[in-house]
Amino acid sequence: MRTLFLVTARAGSKGVPGKNMKEIGGISLIAWKVREAMQAMGDLDVISISTDSKDMAKHAISLGVDAPFIRPAELATDTAASADVVKHAINFYASTGLHFDRVVLLEPSAPFTRAEDIRTAKEMMNLKNAHLVVGMKNVEPHSTFIAEIPEDNFVTPIVLKMERVGRNLRRQDLNPEWTMNGALYVFDVEMFLRTGSIYGGSRNYGLLMDRWHSIEIDNEDDFKLAEFAFSQGYV
Repeated sequence: MRTLFLVTARAGSKGVPGKNMKEIGGISLIAWKVREAMQAMGDLDVISISTDSKDMAKHAISLGVDAPFIRPAELATDTAASADVVKHAINFYASTGLHFDRVVLLEPSAPFTRAEDIRTAKEMMNLKNAHLVVGMKNVEPHSTFIAEIPEDNFVTPIVLKMERVGRNLRRQDLNPEWTMNGALYVFDVEMFLRTGSIYGGSRNYGLLMDRWHSIEIDNEDDFKLAEFAFSQGYV
């Protein structure tokens, strides 16, 4: 079983300019991801980076990343699909005669993924014969209290959902909910190439991670939260 650990690092972040090279605790977001990936790798595995930046590629080499490569311009826009970026990487290696059974996709914008999280996800893949294991986090508030913001501030849809659950509604009586946290995606290559989607299989599972290791950086406030988590020893 050979796994490609793929770190995707585009240069043109709008929410946090230069995000992937920014440092937390003296370590770049790329390096946070690479360091933990290397601890989770097997002997046959390969770690690489897909980027549109020569500076990021050089940085990756300094971290010990195998053969970083520059993705084409059409895959470096903020509208480029992750699936196309992954397919490009798989085809790149296939052209050299190297084929993979699985991909561990790691995005620096969720920097605090641990090696133990990756190892657990790989174990889940084996135990459940999964097509995909994806990082997840608990979410609050509960969807009972959520609706799209209407133009006229109309909140009746939320009120009706609350009424359906019960008038004496308590948060602690509601079942927990979760969503994807962007921290890791482990998926089967054959399924991915057949369906064209990371989520194309029928056996998809989630790995619940705590709130601090689930931090995803999309804007400057998120970055400050990540710095706080590090400074307090939460990650």
